[in-house]
Amino acid sequence: MGTIELLRQAYVAGLDVRAVGGKLCVSGLKRYEPLALELLDHKSELMPILQAVAIYGPYGEKTPQLTPGDLPADWRLEWEERAAIREYDGGQAREHAEAEALDEILARMLTAGDHL
Repeated sequence: MGTIELLRQAYVAGLDVRAVGGKLCVSGLKRYEPLALELLDHKSELMPILQAVAIYGPYGEKTPQLTPGDLPADWRLEWEERAAIREYDGGQAREHAEAEALDEILARMLTAGDHL
């Protein structure tokens, strides 16, 4: 399974996956422990993605490095679509849906080798 697919499964399962300093932190329901362990097994591939996508404030809050306005036009359209799906089909609050969609798009850009 690819790294991005593994992250997607973690987010769908509701796991919180973060890069904090040089550590990969995974938290969530105990029943997803096998998925969490698989994430930890792929730490070396996950850390650059997570670090490129977001930085974390002193209290662990996620602060995006970029805004959707910084995205190239084609990726911005992808972001709008992903955010809408998360909000309307996934039932997420708009701000949460937009933030997660931005994380997803930035990870996909990194995987595709696209740069801002």
